[in-house]
Amino acid sequence: MADKNVTKSIIIGAVALIAVLFVVKALFFPNINDTPERTITSTGTAEIRTEPNQAEVDFRIEVLKQTAQEAADEAKQKSNAVISVLKSMGDVKVETISYNVWKKEDWTEDGAVFRGYVATYTLKAKTSDFENVGRIIDAAIDNGANGIDNVQFTLTSEEEAKVKKEALKKAGEDAKGKAEAIAEGVGLDLGDIVSVSSQDFYYPPYIFAKGAELAVADSVDAGAINREIMVEPKELTVTATISVVYETK
Repeated sequence: MADKNVTKSIIIGAVALIAVLFVVKALFFPNINDTPERTITSTGTAEIRTEPNQAEVDFRIEVLKQTAQEAADEAKQKSNAVISVLKSMGDVKVETISYNVWKKEDWTEDGAVFRGYVATYTLKAKTSDFENVGRIIDAAIDNGANGIDNVQFTLTSEEEAKVKKEALKKAGEDAKGKAEAIAEGVGLDLGDIVSVSSQDFYYPPYIFAKGAELAVADSVDAGAINREIMVEPKELTVTATISVVYETK
């Protein structure tokens, strides 16, 4: 008799525990396993065209010497000279992208032939005044730069944030419009939003010229390059993509 009472008490306790767990789940975890049975997923895209407001010039300083120390010292001296003259121009920001020292060897039929050590600085100059681009190139070459790797037009971080916000907003509106059209087409109404994710935000910079197109020599006409840039600026295309999941009712 006592065993039956114990068993009965255990069963009652288990039932009570299960009931308590259901109450706790309903009160504190209402959404667990409550994924809507019917949803609509819509992908919205937006494309915005905007004028670049920043120019970037990438150039390098390379020095070949018989010792690593000699190469490093001369490369540093030229790099400091270039940075100093560019900063004095106003509205020009300069940063060092990379620095490297390596042994230069040429391979022949007899094996490796030592040529010396190469020290390389890679610098980037940024300006919002496009009239400075030609002067930046000219000043960099005159003060020791021996390679212009790239000239491109981009957006400043502040402008990029502004354009990104606008593009994502338009992409969201596009996603909503598509979802409404889908729901109407299948005879449903949109409910609450289940989830939103930003899949992509991107814009390719306008590359005016690469190193192969910029012959660094005494005959470089920096002013001509500058005038061409001012006459024919090119818009940037900014794209954004958003995915939205809606409940249906």
